Amino acid sequence: MARCWLIKLLLLPAAALGFGPALRAMRRAAAMASAPTPDAPVTSADVKEWMTTMDPDALEEELDLSDVPVKAMPPPDISVEENSKKDVVGDFGGTDDALEEPWRVEAAGIAKAAGEATGVVVKDVYWEPGTLRVAVTKGDGSTPDAEDCAAASRAVVDALEEHEDRLRVLARHDLEVTSPGASDVLTMQSEFDAFKGYDVAAKTANPIHPDETRTVEGKLVERTIDTLVINVKGRMVKLPWHLVEEVKLPPAKKE
Repeated sequence: MARCWLIKLLLLPAAALGFGPALRAMRRAAAMASAPTPDAPVTSADVKEWMTTMDPDALEEELDLSDVPVKAMPPPDISVEENSKKDVVGDFGGTDDALEEPWRVEAAGIAKAAGEATGVVVKDVYWEPGTLRVAVTKGDGSTPDAEDCAAASRAVVDALEEHEDRLRVLARHDLEVTSPGASDVLTMQSEFDAFKGYDVAAKTANPIHPDETRTVEGKLVERTIDTLVINVKGRMVKLPWHLVEEVKLPPAKKE
């Protein structure tokens, strides 16, 4: 039975058995040790050896790290100097950049040209946190079918992939190719820009009571990458974009 227990122990994630805190403690002790650290980094074999020799009952007591061998952490894959020169850091870094950031402008131009090369008209390319939306219509203004959207989507992906090492658009965003919404509902960035100063009604979710919604009415100030700003009787109300369900024009402003 002891052997079976050991096999199960090795198969379980370290965090599930409480090993995560212990390993972090080991690393902290190694980092703070005053003695010179050996060049050999901690390896997966070191961790496995510790897991097979440690006493699980000891995890319930205060750990004595005095006998833990001190080893250096593996060197980073990229130097601090190189990392600071990168335009985009990580897969998600920069997704809250302003709409006018050069990388967004360039990527939007690439997406627009690629989409229109398939025969559709790209009405707008607009951004949300983690999402790039491309709104398309047919040449006569009618709604494109699923085949049209799929062709445009493939073309946009292929075009952006050629610049992925530099722009990192696809690594950080989902791509959605859609048709514009109803005439009285603002969905595209170009519409939010065009109707600045106009009366709008924004329906938002209630983060405390998910089944409830509320409507904020006022004059549209701006829509940024993550915020909708509405002037409500002189007071600037900032609505988190992820809570905004719909932004409508009043009936008199329908087009």
